[in-house]
Amino acid sequence: MKFTKKKRKLIEEKVLKSFKLLDKTGLNEKTYKTFFKSLDDKQFTKWADSFFKDEEENFFLEVLPYKTEPKMADIKKAADYLKIPLNEYVYFNHLDGTRTAKPVPVG
Repeated sequence: MKFTKKKRKLIEEKVLKSFKLLDKTGLNEKTYKTFFKSLDDKQFTKWADSFFKDEEENFFLEVLPYKTEPKMADIKKAADYLKIPLNEYVYFNHLDGTRTAKPVPVG
């Protein structure tokens, strides 16, 4: 897949803003900003192709105890920004697909 400069910028902005919302120290945002700056367009395309094709690929939030631990409010802001629900119905396959009566916290 070819990533235009506009698409690359959008991807980088989404990743960096997400980490900014989760980590008030800015350490994670700085790490990913440095990573993105180290890639030219060809390297970015190769990385992004691999990232988006592999379900096991992820971004990782480095957490230092008592220093960069996100608060629930930070997690909520990031989830809202990414349009990810924090509560969902859960289905139990071993109970013939029974569903929880109300949405429950997931993560």
